[in-house]
Amino acid sequence: MAKTKQQKIETLEELTEFLAKSQALAIADFTGLPTKDLNAFRQDVRDEKAVFQVVKKRLLRILLNKAGYEFDSKNFQGQFGVVFSPNDLLATAALVYKFAKSKNKKDKNLFRILGGFDFSEKRFIDGVEMVRLGSLPGREVMLGQLVGLLASPLRTLLYVLDQRKQKVG
Repeated sequence: MAKTKQQKIETLEELTEFLAKSQALAIADFTGLPTKDLNAFRQDVRDEKAVFQVVKKRLLRILLNKAGYEFDSKNFQGQFGVVFSPNDLLATAALVYKFAKSKNKKDKNLFRILGGFDFSEKRFIDGVEMVRLGSLPGREVMLGQLVGLLASPLRTLLYVLDQRKQKVG
C-alpha cells in the first residue's frame, strides 16, 4: 500500500532524528534475505546502539541532500536498508561486513554493502571501501600485531646472542 504524503513527511522527520544522532551511516541491499535473518541483523544493530531502517531510495536522497550531503540513489538497485550508527565509520563498517560475510557464504547476493557516509569527514564511501574497512581487524588485534612486529628484531637479536654465547662458552 502506498504511503500518503503525510506518512512520508513523518518518516522523513523520524529519519532526520536518526541522522542527527549518527556519526556514520551504512547502506545495504537486502533483497532476497529471509525475514528471520533480517531480524537477527536488526538485533545485532540494536546491540551496538544503532538503528536499521528500510528506506525508500528517494526519501534517503531527500534526507541526505537536506542535510547537506550529495547522494544520488539512481546509481543503486534493490531494496535499501540503512544503518544509522552513533559509532564511528570503522565500527559501523565492521558490523555490516560481519553480517554480510556470514550471510553471503552460500549466495553472494543476499546482503550487499552498497556504501556509507562518514559524517565526521562529510563524504560518501563506496561499497568496495566499506568492505575493505569492515574487514580490518579490531583495534586490540592491530595493536598486538604492531607489538609483535616491533618485538621481532629484538627476539632475533637475543636468539643470535644466545647461540653465540653457547658456541663460545
